[in-house]
Amino acid sequence: MTEAFDAVDVILAKRDRHELTDDQIRWVVDAYTRGVVAEEQMSSLAMAILLNGMTRREIATWTGAMIASGERMDFSGLSRPTADKHSTGGVGDKITLPLAPLVAVFGVAVPQLSGRGLGHTGGTLDKLESVAGWQAALSNEAMMRQLEDVGAVICAAGSGLAPADKKLYALRDVTGTVEAIPLIASSIMSKKIAEGTGALVLDVKVGSGAFMKTREDATELARTMVDLGTDAGVTTVALLTDMSTPLGLTAGNALEVRESVEVLAGGGPDDVVELTVRLAEEMLDAAGRGGQDVRAALTDGRAMDAWRRMIAAQGGDPDAPLPVAQHTEEVLAPADGVVTQMDAYGVGVAAWRLGAGRARKEDPVQAGAGVELHVKPGATVRAGERMMTLHTDTPDRFERAREALEGAVSIAPRARARPSAPSSSTGSPDVRHPDRRGRPPRAEGPPARPPRRRPAPRDGRRARRGLRLRRPADHRPRCPRRLVPGRRRLRVARALPRDVLAHRRGDADRGAADPRRARVRPRPRRRRRRLRRVALRPELHIEGGLPLERVVEAVLAGLREGEAEAAAAGTPIRVRALLTAMRHAARSREIAELAVAYRDRGVGGFDIAGAEAGFPPTRHLDAFEYLRRENAHFTIHAGEAFGLPSIWEAIQWCGADRLGHGVRIVDDVQVGDDGVAVLGRLADYVRDRRIPLEMCPSSNIQTGAAESVAAHPITLLKNLRFRVTVNTDNRLMSGTSMSREMQLLVDEAGWTLADLRWVTINAMKSAFLPFEERLELIEHVVKPGYAALGA
Repeated sequence: MTEAFDAVDVILAKRDRHELTDDQIRWVVDAYTRGVVAEEQMSSLAMAILLNGMTRREIATWTGAMIASGERMDFSGLSRPTADKHSTGGVGDKITLPLAPLVAVFGVAVPQLSGRGLGHTGGTLDKLESVAGWQAALSNEAMMRQLEDVGAVICAAGSGLAPADKKLYALRDVTGTVEAIPLIASSIMSKKIAEGTGALVLDVKVGSGAFMKTREDATELARTMVDLGTDAGVTTVALLTDMSTPLGLTAGNALEVRESVEVLAGGGPDDVVELTVRLAEEMLDAAGRGGQDVRAALTDGRAMDAWRRMIAAQGGDPDAPLPVAQHTEEVLAPADGVVTQMDAYGVGVAAWRLGAGRARKEDPVQAGAGVELHVKPGATVRAGERMMTLHTDTPDRFERAREALEGAVSIAPRARARPSAPSSSTGSPDVRHPDRRGRPPRAEGPPARPPRRRPAPRDGRRARRGLRLRRPADHRPRCPRRLVPGRRRLRVARALPRDVLAHRRGDADRGAADPRRARVRPRPRRRRRRLRRVALRPELHIEGGLPLERVVEAVLAGLREGEAEAAAAGTPIRVRALLTAMRHAARSREIAELAVAYRDRGVGGFDIAGAEAGFPPTRHLDAFEYLRRENAHFTIHAGEAFGLPSIWEAIQWCGADRLGHGVRIVDDVQVGDDGVAVLGRLADYVRDRRIPLEMCPSSNIQTGAAESVAAHPITLLKNLRFRVTVNTDNRLMSGTSMSREMQLLVDEAGWTLADLRWVTINAMKSAFLPFEERLELIEHVVKPGYAALGA
């Protein structure tokens, strides 16, 4: 038989950056499936595609050729709608295991065709094969019966379904071409379209542990797949989720099955639970069954029942003990401190080298091998304390696994946020980005050098006036500037000072007429306040069944009444609400949509708050992407309990307009004995962009982010001309007021009336208000008020 094309010609065309014709693509996919194109030739073509990419037309044609290489399934005969989910792969990503039975609980069939491990990421089939008796291979007839009876199936794609992809999938794993976006998109979508599912939710991972290292690449992949699915008539939704830190507490096979069963039993790590719930909600919405109480199905046992039926239907014993590795070795903390980073890539490679993954497509995997995590970023550890346990059947693998973990974990001393003496670090955040050609990871993100410590001045004040600045010779922002949209940085003022600021003359404690000192004290006559910000957390007010919309409307109505009463009393005020979502919950997108819907009715913007440790802001990328598309403003609380990685993610990944707290940015500032301050790349970026830092001295002391007001970084950051503001945080927690915070800064940190005027103007410059309103408040309220006091 004479072939229409020559494989070498096709390879050369793509190598030389030419577009392949539709006929060339269809031929090469078909010829490879038939064995005419050799493995080494397809390897070369895959590498050329990785390096030079493909147009949308080429990708669509390639995907169509992959589908045409085999059969197509049809689920229209089922009595229930179908929905599927696909993840682009990550470290510890076991979400498919609890997700499929969870969605089946609500009458949606889940035909989950899964694959095996690729590189440093695990494979769903490898994990489930650690369950005794479980079979990955099912006939189409058996699959249809199980979907009708149980509602969920996780199995390998049949030999007749996109066989071209089956060959190429294994080849990419061992030729360094896994990260090629056209090949990833066509591989995933050819199977999913040929599978015949009615709806598809894509979990596109982004970060050091994912194949997509940057948000730009992940977004490109997501859009490519959504386009392919939509064009094929499949309801397709894509979510970008963080994979800079391992998901959950295990990376392996049997280890991850065990953790998945814990989730199905109503427990498990919070990050695994939250992502499972969110994806289940998306799948149900796409299948037309939205509005279900998904979380309840995990806690009341329904999801566990569906899991047991699904495993048993495929020959598995859900009660059989899972395999355990023969050998274990612990990784201990080298120093006391707080874990600031745990690189997913390093953990994934370690699990791979322990036997959880494969180096060649013919290699077997060990069921019990992997890495078990005992701490996550944000946790406090002591030297010698167990951080990880390595599992393997072959102990000679431990050494190479440890090599993979070198530099993967960073530990910083517990917060000692002294302005002039930033805490040193045993390893600043190191965002590892292995490049798309398989070369070793390179360091990005916040700087890795430890700051130098300067002895504190004897008078107890931690910051000198008149600090001199210099930049290192190689000064460039280490965090990629391209990750941050060039938007204006605005901030809502918490409040103008409620009480009047006045010089205190003849104070016996300070001597007469000290012009550097100011005193915050009530003034006998009434003064006018013009702006108040109210932080509203709708999620905390719905236990009685009130919808989120009604919560917002009720609060806004109350604020309007308060404005009317204040105006009638002669003290007009303007109140703007921030709608706040909680980091540990999964409703940020809903609350972001409310912030946009009500922004012309009293809502100034969106805010996300709550515990930083274990709940990175990148878990809520969907909400932040939505807000940016709608030109809405938002704040992210970052850089208090957690360090520089939290700040970096909030700015570079999420695009925050402001940072709530941000106090730990001082960890990226060095102050020498000569009083010269050197800003690291992240600190320099924050200052250059005028990103507001909402400092809350009393609250930061209470949470351990600062030792005292005198030692609080706000003074150093003010002197270095960062855009700092003074705030109160949650008054129920810190029990303070703006007057008290300002008085503490005067009494303990040596602030003057001019300093207070400066931070107040900062607050108004950064407010989530129209420019004219901010300008009017600054020029006609703030400046005249301080001028009357002599500032």
